[in-house]
Amino acid sequence: MSDTEYFEIEDGLLLSYSGSLSCVTVPDGVTTIDREVFRDNKDLQSVRIPWHVMEMRNMVFWACENLREVIIEGAIDRIGEWAFGNCKALERLYLPHSVTSIGYRAFSGCSALKMLYIPEEVTEIDEKAFCECGDLTVITPAGSYASDYAKEKGIALHEECETFDSEKFQIKNGVLVKYLGRETTVYIPYGMFAIEVGAFYDNDTLERVHIPETVREIGGGLIGERGAFRECTSLKSIHIPDMVTRIGIGAFDGCTALESIYIPGTVSEIGEKAFKDCSTLESVHIPDMVTQIEKETFFGCSALKSIHIPASVTEIGAEAFWFCGALESIYIPDTVTKIGDWAFRDCSVLENIRI
Repeated sequence: MSDTEYFEIEDGLLLSYSGSLSCVTVPDGVTTIDREVFRDNKDLQSVRIPWHVMEMRNMVFWACENLREVIIEGAIDRIGEWAFGNCKALERLYLPHSVTSIGYRAFSGCSALKMLYIPEEVTEIDEKAFCECGDLTVITPAGSYASDYAKEKGIALHEECETFDSEKFQIKNGVLVKYLGRETTVYIPYGMFAIEVGAFYDNDTLERVHIPETVREIGGGLIGERGAFRECTSLKSIHIPDMVTRIGIGAFDGCTALESIYIPGTVSEIGEKAFKDCSTLESVHIPDMVTQIEKETFFGCSALKSIHIPASVTEIGAEAFWFCGALESIYIPDTVTKIGDWAFRDCSVLENIRI
């Protein structure tokens, strides 16, 4: 049975889910998730709600007590009544800018919820939306409706972009557009939710970057454009926080000094050429939500000795590991149905491929 066979879908409406998977992505073609679809599901730990979903009705995830992460990619305009009620393992959530209202007891009983990003577009929050969320900190733009709400209700508040050096950081609507400084260690301001294409491009002094837990996307360009950290030739290490869902095309292309990188389990997409020519990178753990290793993702990673490919991956793109001259062995799960041309070309010491 394929994963999609667990879903009952009619005219774009997701009516029910009968599976026991820990990680679920709402299938293509779904525009509305009906009420209580995942209610009381004890197996569910991670859910991705793609861009094509426009409506999520009441009590969708009520009492999913092991649900730890939810990725909402951005078309839903309302978080319904009891939507995440009693999701006692949910620790953090980013609400996209499409959301304008949060319903009655939407997060009631989310006792582990520590961080919630609420965009400035939200203009309505029910007075009991956050009952029994004692450790919650709301992150939102200064002066927003959510900011006033948090102050009124006594909820811990962090107003995004409260202080930053405007001569070094160019910021627009919660997105770090460009960094103009020359420090070796950079702390990106708390409250950013994205790092734009080319934000640190060709910065040859940057050695370490601290990305705040509010960041959701590390931008990458279209083919031929500048990835967020492309050609930062002195960058040695970077820790990607647990809110990030996407690493864009060419994001770290040409970071020749990058020795280590932590990629959290929330990441579902790693763009092509994302780590191309990271010639000192020795190991990478690909998260369980990634389904495709794109073209040239690790091209020229000549020091790469080990890589974890999870069972979620179904395709390895062309030239994905070309010139990975230190790669000695690799395990390819049986979920992989396609390996592109020259995927492992010039892997000169590769002796063991397990499939």
